[in-house]
Amino acid sequence: MTFLGLTITQIHNPLITQSLEMDQAPAMLGQTLSNVLTLLLIGAGVAFFFMFVIGGIKWILSAGDKEKIEGAKKQISSAIVGLVLILLVFAVVGLFNILFGINLVEFNLPRLFTGSEPYGCSCIGGVWTGQGCVPGQIGQQCQ
Repeated sequence: MTFLGLTITQIHNPLITQSLEMDQAPAMLGQTLSNVLTLLLIGAGVAFFFMFVIGGIKWILSAGDKEKIEGAKKQISSAIVGLVLILLVFAVVGLFNILFGINLVEFNLPRLFTGSEPYGCSCIGGVWTGQGCVPGQIGQQCQ
């Protein structure tokens, strides 16, 4: 297929069992970025928990030694500061979503034009129609 004088071909990955269209790549990338961000935030929460518990255990096992108690206090306070930073990240993400409409947790990347959609996707009679629609979008209501 040619588009503006360029030949466009589909590249198929043999490792992916289902057939992915080029249009689905942004959604797949967006979902991957969402999953990575979620895993990082969960990992930060787990790290806080373990740092806090280990600091408490160090304090209990310090046997009155002032240096060990201070080290345990520093570890516990560092864990609390980390937790506050995690909560601030959630607050900033929510603030961006409310003020600017930018959702940093769910990445919705634009679709790629592959040249294989001769008619594109259009809203006709309040319903999405055309070969260029995202799978599952055809027949959905639109404005």
